[in-house]
Amino acid sequence: MPDKRTAIRKILNRIVESVHELDYEGVRDLIPDDGVYFGSIAVAAQGYDELYEKQFSRVWPNIDKFKIDPSSISIHASEKIAWAICLFESSAPGTNGEPVERKGRMTFIFEWRDDKWVMVHSHDSLNPILPE
Repeated sequence: MPDKRTAIRKILNRIVESVHELDYEGVRDLIPDDGVYFGSIAVAAQGYDELYEKQFSRVWPNIDKFKIDPSSISIHASEKIAWAICLFESSAPGTNGEPVERKGRMTFIFEWRDDKWVMVHSHDSLNPILPE
């Protein structure tokens, strides 16, 4: 098994690259059919096809400058389970068409299956807006 934390960081980088390139297939092998995912607009999705339909296809083409803050990444890995949390930011057109900054947080749970890490759960959400 490769160094666990390094492997998870590579997966996070791969996700960022896939978003930038709108390369939906670039993450397909990470997402098993029995995985369950929560998104910034998808309440819940199971497996790749549903995650693509409910989240990826609706968010990725509409955001720009997606990045994960490397200093925010925290990874814990055991024999067969790993998790990572991080902060992200991107921009998207606002109601007036001008770019609006989007900041949020992400959680990933990975399982070691068939000699590779797969993402069995993820949860991404925009930062809460506090009442004034």
